[in-house]
Amino acid sequence: MSVIKENKAQISKKSFEEAMNELENIVNKMEDGEMNLEDSIKNYEYATALREYLDKKLADAKLKIEKISN
Repeated sequence: MSVIKENKAQISKKSFEEAMNELENIVNKMEDGEMNLEDSIKNYEYATALREYLDKKLADAKLKIEKISN
């Protein structure tokens, strides 16, 4: 299994809030310069997968709300 697929499999088990907190922590560490280049690249890939997951969760929630409202 590729790293990207492994990341997506791990992320899919998280709640929206867990994924959001994890993404915020990664961003803060990267902004603070707490990671070397290799770790930054790995975390960037993981953060991208987290963002995609969060975007999908939000889109799904929006669709549910639209169905309820109609």
